[in-house]
Amino acid sequence: MTHGYLSFCNAGLKKDPESRKETMFYDWHFAALSHPFYDFHLIHEDISAAERDRYLQTWIDYEPIDRLREAYDIAHPLGWLLKLRGIALAFRHRTPALNCELDMFFDTAWRIMQSRLKSGNRGQMDV
Repeated sequence: MTHGYLSFCNAGLKKDPESRKETMFYDWHFAALSHPFYDFHLIHEDISAAERDRYLQTWIDYEPIDRLREAYDIAHPLGWLLKLRGIALAFRHRTPALNCELDMFFDTAWRIMQSRLKSGNRGQMDV
């Protein structure tokens, strides 16, 4: 399960009576069953390469670090796309006239992403 809106604004520390600190996460309305790398789209620019690699060490039994970095870099723009899709679905009932435009936007964004993944160009999405 992924949070879907993981950011420093949606996390905090709770101090229990035994003086232990526990991390708590708030605002779960975008939670989904998804790839865990998608959740870092909001904090990607705020973490260092060393912090990213510490997180990726969790998955080192499954892939070498270079492949994990590559998967993480691919997941970054996809995380934004999934986030936008979630927002669009949440507001679909409020603005039915936008449904056609939203569908066209996501179809176009998806095709651009697929093209970039195939070509090896994983930079910013210019949609």
